[in-house]
Formats: sequence, C-alpha cells, structure tokens
Amino acid sequence: MTYASWSEAFDTCVEVLIRRAHAVDAERIGETRVRAWQAAYSAFLPSEFLLKLDPNANLDRLRQLIENENPLPIVTVAEVDGIARGFSILGAPRLPASSAALELWALNVHPDYWRTGLATRLVMQITQIHPTTDIELWCLQGNLPAEALYQRCGFHKTGEERTTQHLTGQPLTECKFVRMPERGAS
Repeated sequence: MTYASWSEAFDTCVEVLIRRAHAVDAERIGETRVRAWQAAYSAFLPSEFLLKLDPNANLDRLRQLIENENPLPIVTVAEVDGIARGFSILGAPRLPASSAALELWALNVHPDYWRTGLATRLVMQITQIHPTTDIELWCLQGNLPAEALYQRCGFHKTGEERTTQHLTGQPLTECKFVRMPERGAS
C-alpha cells in the first residue's frame, strides 16, 4: 500500500479535526512531544536524556502560548476521535529572517499516528492559512522522515545549518528549510 492510499484509508477510518489548541490540550501535547522525541531522536540523543523527558515540563508556558490573544504564536492540534494526537506551533522567527517570514517552531505527532497524514495535514493547514508568507523551520540533520515530509509540503533546504544545544544540552546540527510561495499567489 502506498503512502497516499494508506493516508486515504486512514482518513476514511477515523475522524480527524485540525483546530486551534485549547488549554485542556496541554497535557496531551506534552505527552505527544515526549513520545515523538523518544521515538524520532533515539539515533541522535542519549537514551538517558530521552527517558528523563517529562511530559509535564513547561505545561504552564504551553498553556500561556495556547491562551495568548496575540496573533502569534499559534498552537494547532490534530485531533483524532476527540483526542489531540499531533500539534504544531507557528510563530515569529527566533533568528533573523525576512520581516514577513514565520517559523514553524514545532511539529510533533504521537508515534502511534505516524505515517497517517496527521503531520502533513498540520503543515498544510499552516500553508493554506498563510499562502503568501515565507515559512521557515529548522530540522534535525539526519531526520530523514521529517525532511521528506517538509519537501512533500513544498519546503526546500536552504543549505544553512546551525548547531545548537539550547533544548537538549547536547550539540545537535539542524538544517534550515523554507517554503517561499510564488508572489502574487492567493
């Protein structure tokens, strides 16, 4: 079965809703982040670090982001059968960028829902809401499934890289991706 046919089959089996997150989603988002990191980054980060990740860490900060009344950041969830199983966070670029650009700060899907189309739906929701805006993101170098997803969604590698350890305490190299729509698109 191809990815497209699997995704279509999944779509017919469960109800998926892409929506703005609510404060009550914070715990599920925390759980999803930890489970996704543990599954996706086991080749990149020490197992001791991944096992110590706490789904309840930073929930107050996450609730503040969710409840914020400013236009950015935007926390969006992919809800399956009434439960948030994936999320994205879109905000202003954290590093110097074009003044009109936005940055995809985070995109995580619970591993039980990988390759079902949830991540694609979250990214496409962003690109549909902001069709004429440059959107950039930083992807862990070597995270080939994520790189392939972003490329399928119209992003391309810029060639820019950075090494950071602010989230993990471990030096990690990230590659910059950008989606630059045709100007004048609507």
